[in-house]
Amino acid sequence: MTPEAVVPVKHVSDLAFVVAASRAVESIRQDARFYDPYAELLAGEHGRVLQSRFPRFEVMEWLMALRTAALDELILKLVASGVDTVVNLAAGLDARPYRLNLPPNLIWLEADLAPLMEYKANRLIGFSPSCQLRRIKIDLTDEEARRGFFREIDEHATATLVITEGLLPCLERRVVSTLADELRQGKTFTWWLMDMISPALIGHLRELWREGLRDGGLELPFDMAEGPSFFSRYQWHLTVFRSFEDESRDSGRLPPTCTALERTALLHSLAGSGIALFQTPAQGARKTRFNPPARKL
Repeated sequence: MTPEAVVPVKHVSDLAFVVAASRAVESIRQDARFYDPYAELLAGEHGRVLQSRFPRFEVMEWLMALRTAALDELILKLVASGVDTVVNLAAGLDARPYRLNLPPNLIWLEADLAPLMEYKANRLIGFSPSCQLRRIKIDLTDEEARRGFFREIDEHATATLVITEGLLPCLERRVVSTLADELRQGKTFTWWLMDMISPALIGHLRELWREGLRDGGLELPFDMAEGPSFFSRYQWHLTVFRSFEDESRDSGRLPPTCTALERTALLHSLAGSGIALFQTPAQGARKTRFNPPARKL
């Protein structure tokens, strides 16, 4: 793909449109891992343009299918176990409060930049979430605003699940460290669900999408080189790990690459990448009944 054909991701919010477009594509497949009837609406024209010109979009769609399906399953299990508040940090154009069968008394908080939250609210006028949804307009890199948001959650929640889907690789290491410490200090922040991307996969994606990311000034600075041990120093302990390699193999969804060499390289880079569920000994931990066997790295 030539540089002229690429629409660069100029802002981190653009990635939300790319992800929504990928979920829309997945939802019309006969072998879809999930169904998101709102994805196409949310992606809009901007998402369709990015889809058509983003380097190797089919790889994005494949990874999002693996990621989304695994997260959906774990979220539903955690909510059934007693989680009463879900906090989706950098929620983007995620539509889980609308498309998942969630308890009507569940509190679901979406936090992201104001323009994205306003766009999303406008696109979803006329649709109703299955739970109690609140949208929080916030710059998550603003430490004072973030800490105030977390304190407010602690005042009302009992057992809180935090989701950082796609967020951590876009942050600087020091910001991830501060975030992990802040969440650990919360009285009700019991569970933390994230996609863990290995340095090998980060490097592969940087190379694969270099025109769309770097030319737009967006990097993926946090490569999770230390794996779960990075989070354990903040008393976040790995409980479940769903590797993308296993998800790909078990679902029969192999990487959509052009050559055998590319496919081998991408599969090799998946080692250590997947969906990770961490738990910390918050007060709310006593309020949940989710105690699965750990699937380790």
